[in-house]
Amino acid sequence: MYTLLFYQFTTKNPKCYNVFMAHIIDLTGKTFHQWTVLNRAENGNQGAPRWNCICKCGRKKTVRGQALRNGNSRSCGNTHGMSKTKAYKTWINMIRRCTRPLSARYKDYGGRGIKVCKRWQRFENFLADMGKPPKNKTLDRKNNDGDYCKSNCQWATRREQARNRRNTRWITLEGRTQSASEWARELGITRQALYLRLRRNGVIAGNSTLR
Repeated sequence: MYTLLFYQFTTKNPKCYNVFMAHIIDLTGKTFHQWTVLNRAENGNQGAPRWNCICKCGRKKTVRGQALRNGNSRSCGNTHGMSKTKAYKTWINMIRRCTRPLSARYKDYGGRGIKVCKRWQRFENFLADMGKPPKNKTLDRKNNDGDYCKSNCQWATRREQARNRRNTRWITLEGRTQSASEWARELGITRQALYLRLRRNGVIAGNSTLR
């Protein structure tokens, strides 16, 4: 247990102040996400307690105690050898298309107001929330007009994502609604052939059939 003195000025005279004592819980040896606390460090400029920590990757850094406890600091920021993985590439591409106007896909994301939530500005937070991408799945937003955040994202197959595109054409037939791609797949024809049948038969209504 450490004791820290806080000074509060009571008048405009800087020599007149009250002294308060606060007890600081010893964090030595405790683990916070990828940080392990080594020992106390000098307090910050405003008297905030700080700790010397070592990250899982071996890098050492001084971190504020509050940041350790509330999760604002989870690691040194190193990608921990994951810079060549699918998870990291997914994250960095997400950041680029939402924040860099020169990105080829910016107009469909950042240009439309799509943002990356504050928590996901750090790779380790994105990885903690989403985990590693499953085989044959990529990052998908449930609400195509929503931001990138844990509650609006999932790992999905290309087929699942195709159903969620803004330009997906939906066709209702015999009480069933599917995308044009799904109808074409079910009928065993190409989408182009499907569109030809649509134009030939006119507007689909009631129990009309494409077969």
